[in-house]
Amino acid sequence: MALTKKCCKCKEDKPLTAFYKRPKRKNSLSAACSKCLCAYGKVWYRSNPEKVRAWRERYKVEKRDALDDHWYRTAYGISLAEYNTMDEAQHGRCAICGEPETDTHSITKRVKRLSVDHDSATGAIRGLLCAKCNRGIGMLKHDVRVLRVAIAYLERHNGTH
Repeated sequence: MALTKKCCKCKEDKPLTAFYKRPKRKNSLSAACSKCLCAYGKVWYRSNPEKVRAWRERYKVEKRDALDDHWYRTAYGISLAEYNTMDEAQHGRCAICGEPETDTHSITKRVKRLSVDHDSATGAIRGLLCAKCNRGIGMLKHDVRVLRVAIAYLERHNGTH
């Protein structure tokens, strides 16, 4: 068995490890070396931005649940099913303001899911929040003391502009 193969693009003899595995091909390797395929891919992506964007959006829609499940497991240690159980328990509403999420994705224009609020020190999940409340407590450093000062400030200036 040969230990090298000629790339169909650059015409150089290269070690077999320089080719991607393609099980459906006769010799189970790509015709072009990985370096040439990578260069071709970069040119194609730059030349076809609309096709790339459409494919990415179609992929996100088709694989949304799998992508979300992976995200929740990686970021918070919960499955999408566990997230959905929390969402149902909160009736799809923010744990702080009681409103449903209104923030939308900039590309898909779909309403986002509620954000998972967690204690960054312990990783413990506290609940699901709308984007505004999540940003609000984040801006106030998740600090109860700062939140109380902010409440007192608003109460002192209630009704004044």
